[in-house]
Amino acid sequence: MDYEQQDVVMFPGWRKELEAKTFEAVKHKNYKEALLHIEQLESFDEASNDILTAKVICLIETSQYEQAIGLCRKLMREDDENYYKYLHIYLTILFQNSQYAELVDLLDEIQNHESIPVEYEEPFKQLYDMSKQFQEQTPKRDSSEHMEHFWIHSKVVISRNNGICYHTIVNIQLNHI
Repeated sequence: MDYEQQDVVMFPGWRKELEAKTFEAVKHKNYKEALLHIEQLESFDEASNDILTAKVICLIETSQYEQAIGLCRKLMREDDENYYKYLHIYLTILFQNSQYAELVDLLDEIQNHESIPVEYEEPFKQLYDMSKQFQEQTPKRDSSEHMEHFWIHSKVVISRNNGICYHTIVNIQLNHI
């Protein structure tokens, strides 16, 4: 059945159930299962901010980095309230994929035109400094020796802001250190 072509409404109980199943699947690292639940919510246009953040996490954890980057870009354009949360996730994905030049250029642009909220200043500075360093190094070194310091400091800052972003950083950390 094609839900997008019909005037079908999702019952609130079903939405809550799918949301709970999504978060439970993410909690147990069943990312493909979580993506299935998220797709159902999206088909009814019922994907909340937290669900979309969970989708980014699932895409990252299933190595679908291009899709995660694309979704972060879309969410940064459409969700002003959570712009910096998505920007932080986006920058982290760029860093994890050694896209240092794009990360540095983006942060240079943002710093020249925007005031970065205090809670994001330190993590952005750390990402910027490490990216600048890796960008300038020849030959490229493995970044893992510097990552532990970054993650330790990032966890403290992020956990004060929103739990789901914290989980994103922790999950990325576990896969790359």
